[in-house]
This record gives sequence, C-alpha cells and structure tokens, in this order.
Amino acid sequence: MKNMKVIALIVEDDKESRDLLRMYLKQHGGFSQIIEAHSAEDALFKLMETSPDIVFLDIQLPGKSGIDFLGLLSRQPIKTHFVIVSSSRNFAVDAIKFDVFDYILKPINKVELFNIIDRFRLKIITNPEKKLKEVLKELDDGVKIKFNSRNSYVLVEPKDIVYCQADGAYTNIYFSNGKQEMANTYLAKVEEVLLKFNFVRISRSTLINANWLRSVNRGNDTCLLLVDGKEFILQGTKGHLRALCNMDF
Repeated sequence: MKNMKVIALIVEDDKESRDLLRMYLKQHGGFSQIIEAHSAEDALFKLMETSPDIVFLDIQLPGKSGIDFLGLLSRQPIKTHFVIVSSSRNFAVDAIKFDVFDYILKPINKVELFNIIDRFRLKIITNPEKKLKEVLKELDDGVKIKFNSRNSYVLVEPKDIVYCQADGAYTNIYFSNGKQEMANTYLAKVEEVLLKFNFVRISRSTLINANWLRSVNRGNDTCLLLVDGKEFILQGTKGHLRALCNMDF
C-alpha cells in the first residue's frame, strides 16, 4: 500500500475518537488521503465525492446509525471496504449481513488496527480488480477510454465528450453527437481519467471538456461550450469559474 493511492474515510461523531484514529492511520502510513465525517449524512456526501477505498464506520452515530448507513449503501454500486468501529459486539451480527471487511472494538487497539490495515493491503494486492476495476479506465493506447454503463461497456475518444454531470453514485456523460451514457461510477473517478485530456470542473457536480469552451459569463456564473455549431450553456460556481479563468489552455 506504500506505493498505492489509498483513500480512507473515518465516520465518527466523537472528535477525540476521530483524532485518535487519524493519528493511528498516519502512523501506519500508505494513505494518500484521510477524510473525516461526523454523521451518516456527512459520510454519504464525502463517499460520493471522493470514493474512498476503505471506510472506518462508527455504529452509534447521531441520526442514522452506521447500520442504517450500510443498509442505504447496499442499494448503491459502492465499491469500498468497511471496517466497523464500535464499543459493543452487539452490532456484529447486523454488520456481517452487509459483508463488512472487519470489526474492531473501542477503545481501539493500535496493533489490532494495524493488522486489519495490513490484511486490507494484502487483499488489494492479491485481488487488484478490487482496486483497479473502475468504471472508467484509460486504454493502453492512450487514445480511447472505457467505461461500464448499466448493461455493457463503451469505448470513446475523450474529444467526443462535451461534459459530465454527477448523478448520485453515477455519472451522466454527454457526447458531441448528442448521445448520452450513464457510467456506473462517481464523477471523481471520471475526473481522474479525464484530467489529462483537458477536462476541468466548473462546479462540484459538472466536469467539462475545456477544448470546447468558448466563454465564461461571470455575471451569471455560466460557461458556453460550442460544439460543431451547437451551444451548451452550463451552470458553474464562482470558486470553480475563478480558478478556470486563471488556467492556461
């Protein structure tokens, strides 16, 4: 895991517990990002935005519990590993129903936690598809990309994509020929693949092909894309558009 970009999400309402777990993860090493959430609702937002590889989930959260959260995610195409963190074994049976990766009791024992992380690392290495099976992948020739739709996979050239928009755990991809496809992955994963092809965010939920960009209207925070004579006017946000205007294309 030292050479892998692994993202961890800590879902814990108690700040002291979050800080302790974060410290342990940093001591172990191998994480490119350690993200925190204080509730199930906050965790859902962070999970959709960053698509973490491993989630350390407290069971007793304010509002929706950790079990409620797992139940909600069971209906979504989530590809991550969950480690349940709880002060009681009473929730173990419920957690197992959701095929969680592991279960650790509070107060957290650092040695036990490190063992869990090492087993997670081994699983990733010996089953690379768990880490690498993203819906969007760049092909070896570097010209086309592949993404899985609901019923198949599609090969496309990045230049044919006009923009992409987040739709929960999915991403709608709009093409210059007027067609649309839905990819079974988060916008963040789509962005990882398309960044090198001059794609940029204009808002939290919209990614555009900057090669088609013709103007930015700072008055109403919109972008104009011109594709073969067809105009696409997309809503952005001030922060993203400010950064966009400072870029060199």
